[in-house]
Amino acid sequence: VGSSNLDSFSYRRNDELNAIVLDRDFNAALAQSFHDDLGESRPISRARWFARGMWARFKETVARMFAPIL
Repeated sequence: VGSSNLDSFSYRRNDELNAIVLDRDFNAALAQSFHDDLGESRPISRARWFARGMWARFKETVARMFAPIL
């Protein structure tokens, strides 16, 4: 679950949808899932971002090549 992007790439290439869900149980489950994800996440500082290793940078470069088809 996320939000649609309002840019030309998304307009041309992605099938995105906005939905309004009024079910309280569904929304509560999404909120809980979000908070669970926050508990598993960690902040990335500028210093930490620039200190990431060559393997991480290599994987990012390879993944970027597939961005148009993902």
